[in-house]
Amino acid sequence: MSEIAQSQIDRIQADSMPESDGRDRAVEAALLRGFSTHKEKVAELKLGIREGEMTSIGGGKHSVVYELSRDGAEYIVRIPKGSGDKSPFDVIEEHVAAGAIAHDLPGHERFVTADYGEGVVISEKVPGAHIDAMRPQDVQAMTDEHIQSLVAHRVEGSKKGVKYDLVMGNLLYDAENGFVDIDYGLGGEEMDEQYAAYTVLFSLDPTERIEQADTTTERERLTELRAAVDARLYAYIDEHFTNDDALAIKRRALLGRAQQAAFARVVVGSSGEAQKTANGNIIHRPKAELTGSNYRQLLAQEFGISSESARERLEQLKGLSHEGIATLLEEINSEVQGSKDSLMEQEKAVQLQDGEGVLTSTIPLEHRHRVFTELVDAIKEAPNTLNPARVADVLALGVVLLHPFKDGNGRTARIIGLTFRDGYATDEFLSDFAQVAEPRDRAREKGGFMMNGYIPSAIAGVDQSDPDKVVKFLRELLTEEHEDAYTGPFGQASLKS
Repeated sequence: MSEIAQSQIDRIQADSMPESDGRDRAVEAALLRGFSTHKEKVAELKLGIREGEMTSIGGGKHSVVYELSRDGAEYIVRIPKGSGDKSPFDVIEEHVAAGAIAHDLPGHERFVTADYGEGVVISEKVPGAHIDAMRPQDVQAMTDEHIQSLVAHRVEGSKKGVKYDLVMGNLLYDAENGFVDIDYGLGGEEMDEQYAAYTVLFSLDPTERIEQADTTTERERLTELRAAVDARLYAYIDEHFTNDDALAIKRRALLGRAQQAAFARVVVGSSGEAQKTANGNIIHRPKAELTGSNYRQLLAQEFGISSESARERLEQLKGLSHEGIATLLEEINSEVQGSKDSLMEQEKAVQLQDGEGVLTSTIPLEHRHRVFTELVDAIKEAPNTLNPARVADVLALGVVLLHPFKDGNGRTARIIGLTFRDGYATDEFLSDFAQVAEPRDRAREKGGFMMNGYIPSAIAGVDQSDPDKVVKFLRELLTEEHEDAYTGPFGQASLKS
């Protein structure tokens, strides 16, 4: 057991932790102790991820999800990545606490163990399909017993403090076993049967996905599915509630549908096309694009980077784990594009023009983790006598060469380069941030100033998909002056301050 996990067990069992908040400390501690039986398989899984042999089966804002088999049993492994509102530690904490209070409740995904040191949460794999993958006839065949069981287990779970994320992706249905809530959390308010029935209607409503469907065929399929859901659940509600209560449930559900549609129209413009990144990737859950002041707040609150001194900010960056720095880059990329979800590129490397205008491929996915790890190692090992701007430029060049995101790699790199230069606490930083965060295409269309990007000039004409050559280039930038090694929005920074 890791020292971090043991410290969490000790903390959970400490008398200083209140017992009146509904958490089950004994079960939480037992969940953490159970990790030893999965440790070897988790190590194999992580090795497979690093070597590009394991593929995620999904994920969301806070975690990436993988499958794991052990002794004939199937499990789901969540590897929290954190986000703007939750650190990986917070994600594990919530799953452990929620899994403990719901461990004996039917209709809930069963969390079996977790480990803070390894950064994983493991649960039993649940049989069933997401509702939006079902056919109308499958919905019509849902039994009253299964629907009633879902309502009842949400009522019971809410009494214990379980919080349900009312989205279709967090509810599975199996014709034999019924419904199961997955990926639930902590801190929900107690609900009665009437309100629980409304949450079921809301969870099964595909309106948001109808509004955001990419094709007419998909929109028609989901609309037909929604009609089947309405018919089946309305029949259940009419049978199990009084006329007044049934009407109240339906009205609340229709209001929820209107809110879903209104939100979806933030994503879908008058042209009927979804909001997209500059490269045309759909942003499924949009938000306001990042500003300089919000960015400084994000760094301070979520990553502890807040000093007015560039050198001290760099040391605060070095104090983050490799995963923490990866999360920081991922957060910058999604926030600057106005997306609540990660825009990590999981499918392929891309081709770019190098400094001489020659097409070159970026680092293949199977080498991406190793190159990033070696880059972060080199940054952490760099003496504090180096110019913080040079170190920041090396990290920015790493982003450009790895090209890990679907879009916004250049903006992410430019923001990193700006962050560790002087003037961070000034108003000038805010105007500079607006320039580096603006897509170059948007600046070009406006006819305004277009910020230069990072170009690794010293390896122009070299195969930039070669991980060893890329690592060598980046490491040498931290040890040698290397004139004209790269160009960037702020010019080439000197090696020493």
